[in-house]
Amino acid sequence: MLPLIQQTTELNQLIMVKKPYNILFDVCLTSNEHISAKVQNEYLEGNELGPILCSETGRHLAILGSLLLSQKSSVESYYLATSAKIKRKSLSTNATEIFNVDATVICSDKRKGEIKGIVSGSDTTFFEAIIEYQVLKVPIFQKLFKDHFYKGKVFNEISPYRKRRKLTDIVLNENEITGVYGTILPNECEGHFKNYPALPVAIIGNLLGEIGIELFLAKKTNFSSVIVMSADIKAKKLIFHGEYLTFRGVLKSTKAGVTRIFCEAIVNNKVIANADFEVVGVEE
Repeated sequence: MLPLIQQTTELNQLIMVKKPYNILFDVCLTSNEHISAKVQNEYLEGNELGPILCSETGRHLAILGSLLLSQKSSVESYYLATSAKIKRKSLSTNATEIFNVDATVICSDKRKGEIKGIVSGSDTTFFEAIIEYQVLKVPIFQKLFKDHFYKGKVFNEISPYRKRRKLTDIVLNENEITGVYGTILPNECEGHFKNYPALPVAIIGNLLGEIGIELFLAKKTNFSSVIVMSADIKAKKLIFHGEYLTFRGVLKSTKAGVTRIFCEAIVNNKVIANADFEVVGVEE
């Protein structure tokens, strides 16, 4: 086995997701079917209790899974997460600085892949996820998305994944909510991808959760925060810089203390991503 630092570098060369979006370290490829790494908790704000956000779980496992799937190809490719089914396995909300992340191949071929991922720490499994990918070789990706090519340089003094833009123009109406992200800027997509800045699905998932939780707390005023028990996130297409992004959400049902929330991300009046969340309220 290669030394970890060298191995991490070689693995990263085969995928198109780079820093600061990809912050995995101590990457260890134990076989062509399994990979592990560590990651530092980077973002924990708002009304969703940790120790890590559901969307951040999806972020790190999707990147790790793409590293694993890249071992089955000898060329650079884009591994686009199209679906993530995430389940919480522990109700612990204790602060955790460093997480262990593991991924195992479920299936893969030249055009798609699927992995199972786990986020754990302190001998506790926090989340499990099943993530599906569309695989595009670089020339095909560049041909499909040539209209979104960006010649400028993208650089932030502070990672856009540490300091994120919040939704504005929030409107509540009965059991529904809408909000505006606005026009996506290239520097908000740093590391995802070079010359084709696209807002990561994990960030969109975070915003879907943010607006859904705001709706929940507005209607369930006895709670101050939530624990996300599960999320089923689907991405229909990439959202590139320059596109105008809005969100809407609705409370679907409550059963045995668990509330289902359905949210959508919209560009040009078309739904480009959605998420089905199950949450439980937490009192102060």
